[in-house]
Amino acid sequence: MLLPVAAVPTSACVVWVPSTTVLHSTFKKGLQINGIETIPTVSGRQVEVCATYQSTGSAFGIDVLKSGNSQARISLSGSTLTVDFTSLARINNDGGSFGGRYESALPTTIEVGQEVKLHVFLDGSILDIFVNDTYATSIRVFANDADATGVALFTEQNTQVFEAEAWNLDPSQGSSLAIETVRADSEPRSMGVEYRLEADHSLHLYRDGVRIF
Repeated sequence: MLLPVAAVPTSACVVWVPSTTVLHSTFKKGLQINGIETIPTVSGRQVEVCATYQSTGSAFGIDVLKSGNSQARISLSGSTLTVDFTSLARINNDGGSFGGRYESALPTTIEVGQEVKLHVFLDGSILDIFVNDTYATSIRVFANDADATGVALFTEQNTQVFEAEAWNLDPSQGSSLAIETVRADSEPRSMGVEYRLEADHSLHLYRDGVRIF
């Protein structure tokens, strides 16, 4: 289930603390994409992908768990974040209520021409998504196709990608959680704001140790 998009404090940068270490990485800069741009050097069920796009008003985003024409697709179209599992062979964990497609509106408007950063962590069944270092959401996906390991960038029309980075992570170096903490890094102790992944893998916002979302 997709948790509502929640805001990280906008006055600070965001620090992600992954539970795994990097095995392999790739970097691309100054791309023009119209369709699918596969990242062949990164694949699997423990990956991290970060890409900055110039918004066109049409959908763009990141595919993980890709196999042929199936994938878990994370996309932005206007100010709507969509996570689409409809083409993916998976265990249904939402009781059929959403049909494998989850949408959440960002609290702010994404304008045409605006730079938009998508940062995605996949660690096993946990998919964590960050937009513009400001908004975060989390969802579980139980892909049951052993070949569903590919990673790609995609756009629905010709789109500038300022830079893109992707990493394979080493699952032997940490726990089953993709992220242990997310915190505002300008004054982490005085602000006391962080995200925590609970034992049931749900993502919640805490301030000074008290859950507020």
